[in-house]
Parts: sequence; C-alpha cells; structure tokens
Amino acid sequence: MGKSETVSASIGIKILVSDLILQINKTNFNLIKKMIYSGSIEDSNSYYNEVYRNIIGYDETDNELPENYLEFKEFLINKLKTNGSYYFLLHISEVATLLTKINFVNFTSTHTSKVEPNLTNGCLFERY
Repeated sequence: MGKSETVSASIGIKILVSDLILQINKTNFNLIKKMIYSGSIEDSNSYYNEVYRNIIGYDETDNELPENYLEFKEFLINKLKTNGSYYFLLHISEVATLLTKINFVNFTSTHTSKVEPNLTNGCLFERY
C-alpha cells in the first residue's frame, strides 16, 4: 500500500477595503461578496475586526445584508465610513475601577462602560 499525504495552503491578498467595495458591480458582485465574508481587517489589536464582523456577520446566513449589488455597495460604504475601531476607548468608570483595584483611589461612579466604535484611528473604509 502506498502512503497518501495531503497538503493545503492559503494565500492572502492585501487590498484596501475602499478599493474592493468601489469595484462592486453586477458581474463581480458574488465574488466580492465572498471575499468580504471571508476577509478580515489588518489589525494590530485595534479591534477593527470586531466592528467589521458586527457589520458583516460571520457568514452569508448570519446577517441581513442587501441582496441587490447597488444596495449592498451603498450599505457597506455607509457602514464602513461611519465605523472605526474599539481601540482607545476607556471610560471614566473603567479608569476608576482600575485605580480602585490597585488601591490608588477609592472612587465610585454611576457611569456605564458602554463600548462603541470610534473614528479616532480612522474608519474601516480606509483599512486593508
């Protein structure tokens, strides 16, 4: 009996999200849609991917994105231009909690620590 071995490899393509979205047309809609679902944002722990996945979903059955290519394109442009990363958000209540834990200060606050994406480091539309 012969020995059977298999090997698999994947290749990554670095492309600006805006370049990819702006190329959507009727002909390549399904191909780019698959790329968008299987892709990710280049991220150095700035939490862009978390925001991206909240917008896109984890697969084609996990969301309610438009099925028409023009609506899909417009939806993505709008969402990706108005959302950034979760990075650089530390609310006063979180600072107070951290300082209290290290016995630096005794502080109580009624603020909530609601985390929202911000555009401090740029929007998703400008990312790779």
